[in-house]
Amino acid sequence: MEEIPFALVQCRWSVVKKDSQMQLQLLKPRLQVGGGLVIRHEAIELLRAIGQQSSIAGAARELGMEFRTAWGYIRDLNESLKKPVVVVVKTRGAGGRGSQLTPLGLALIMEFDKIDSACQVAARRALASIERQIARASDTFPTD
Repeated sequence: MEEIPFALVQCRWSVVKKDSQMQLQLLKPRLQVGGGLVIRHEAIELLRAIGQQSSIAGAARELGMEFRTAWGYIRDLNESLKKPVVVVVKTRGAGGRGSQLTPLGLALIMEFDKIDSACQVAARRALASIERQIARASDTFPTD
């Protein structure tokens, strides 16, 4: 079996102003497959919606995404991972077809969620330290 290398691309944060104070806010992590595709949280949310809707088109509508964009995410994931994350299945509905997550698609959601949680914990600690240092620096060097 071919091993697919993953690398955490980044755990990012931004500075936002809330109640006239600057706060650091954690953004979602990004994963890189091999040296190519970067998996963003939008792709994971699409997989989650496909699991609920049993339809790529329905999931795209739910997320306010064009079908072509949703299909592009799925195609890119399938090609980069060399195994499908979503498959087309026959249904009893009017169209007769639907979409279903594969075990790999389900695992990708679960593992991304674990990485996101770990990133959140580590980032909260780091951001708290940065905020303390910002507060100390403001006390030491007045800005007005």
